[in-house]
Amino acid sequence: MIDKNIIKYINENDVEYAKILIGEKFKNNLRLYNYYMGLCLCCEKNFLSAIFHFNKSIEYGLKNALVFYNLGVAYIETESFKEAEKCFIDSIELDTSFTKSYINLAYIYYKNKDYKKAYQIIKLCLSFNDEDYIKKIEKKLLSLIYYF
Repeated sequence: MIDKNIIKYINENDVEYAKILIGEKFKNNLRLYNYYMGLCLCCEKNFLSAIFHFNKSIEYGLKNALVFYNLGVAYIETESFKEAEKCFIDSIELDTSFTKSYINLAYIYYKNKDYKKAYQIIKLCLSFNDEDYIKKIEKKLLSLIYYF
């Protein structure tokens, strides 16, 4: 699914050229057209339009952890935390080892001051990924649980 060439241009912030490539390459594939347009729009910080395109890609049948993750990130940027929560849960259900979805889901619970739930999500994440930065998140959440 990943088109490394398009991702390269998005990462290099050459979004206009990425959009041209997307139009040429995916004009007959609305799932991927909308997905990649959503990524471009996120890069441009146009999160409401990105949400529209990610939802369209899902409507057209693109259902994987990455599309739900990116949709969740766009929802976080618009402070639509309930919608973001659902997206990260969907992402985790589709890929139980996608660390970023766990971290963002924990972030939502943290923002809502539900530190226990955030801690539980990070503990789940640590069951398959024990990188130091995740352990640091766990320690901070644990201290918040004891503090509050």
